[in-house]
Amino acid sequence: MYFTIVKAVALLVLALNAVASPVATVDEPLVRIPLTRRFDGVNLLAKDRARVKHVLSRALSHTDSEARDALAHSASLTNNIVHYVATIQVGIPPKPFEVIVDTGSSFTWIGANTSHTYTPTQTSHRDSGPFHVSYGSAKFNGTGYTDTVALGNMTVLNQFIGVADNSSGIWNADGILGIGPTNLTQGIVPGKAFVPTFTDNLYDQSPLPRTSDSVAISFGPTTELITTNGELTFGEVDSSKYTGLITYSTVASDAIRNNVWGINQSIKYGSSLILNSSAGFVDTGTTINHLATDIYHEYAMKTGGIRDEATGMLIITEEQYEELESMYFIINGTTFELTPDAQLWPRTLNTNVGGGADKLYLAMGDMGTNSTRGFSFTIGYTFLERFYTVFDSTNNRIGFAATAYTNAATNHKLKT
Repeated sequence: MYFTIVKAVALLVLALNAVASPVATVDEPLVRIPLTRRFDGVNLLAKDRARVKHVLSRALSHTDSEARDALAHSASLTNNIVHYVATIQVGIPPKPFEVIVDTGSSFTWIGANTSHTYTPTQTSHRDSGPFHVSYGSAKFNGTGYTDTVALGNMTVLNQFIGVADNSSGIWNADGILGIGPTNLTQGIVPGKAFVPTFTDNLYDQSPLPRTSDSVAISFGPTTELITTNGELTFGEVDSSKYTGLITYSTVASDAIRNNVWGINQSIKYGSSLILNSSAGFVDTGTTINHLATDIYHEYAMKTGGIRDEATGMLIITEEQYEELESMYFIINGTTFELTPDAQLWPRTLNTNVGGGADKLYLAMGDMGTNSTRGFSFTIGYTFLERFYTVFDSTNNRIGFAATAYTNAATNHKLKT
């Protein structure tokens, strides 16, 4: 659940419970935080689908109550299978916690690992009674504190954090660093209209430039279960991580209203237009890309993919792979190519998702609703690992650019 943002929408009025004139410390204007990918492939499609349903339910909350209720009732609370973690230091003296970086949520909380607990320090202040947060793929119940939180060489004072009394759906991490839109915190904590995110406080308290894109994320495709192959950047975009220009797309109006990172795009398979300009989501909490059911079936027909019972993914033959065409995601006039290799699930990880070691699976899922519902795709890690991504909440836009990994040939290779 992770990618990129800037300071929250400028017109939001936020109440900060902080000491007088807090100052965050930042050593340099461009701050790079390494991200480590961790993988749990059990029930890949089921876990991805739970996340997609949760996001769809939230997005449809004001537009389609029937679809929203059906999705909400069928979405189980289960963890996602791929996540990126960073280490934060909490309190004085500092204690390290490994947290999932999530741009699809906005709370920072710890305590998922019951053997690695939070103990209040000299900088800790209890700031709320019990509250609850659900992610569709996880949930937690706990109490709110303010404390000093450091990420890399950035230190924020009086950051609101949730300390879990109990939680579920988070594995191999201590909690979540939510850097999504501040609106997602509305009405969650009793007595607080909104809760400032780590990003909000960082930009309020530090000399980082407010006019920049502020937070960007980059990954590289990997065939390993655990690897440090990502980077989160605060302050400015990192020009060393992408090639060419960044194409920005304004966040779709329905997405802004419903607090999800949504854009409009068209999709081609080869020369065939399979999706005319339609809204969808960009979500670091989703592993593979997903298409609306009707578009998914058209994709399956064109690729020859057949649903595999063991993994839930589409399976193709070697001969069909040789005929596989590129997909083209057309965003604000720029075409982003998802090569045949990029459409595959990494074969070296096949057995980790219950598949055959030498089989070919397409990393494309079914959203479970038709495109007529208004949201037709979800862009997940299998796309984001090929393109540099910028989430700019100040200007309500998302940016994409090619990288050295856009055309990488990694997924078709067999494990040696």
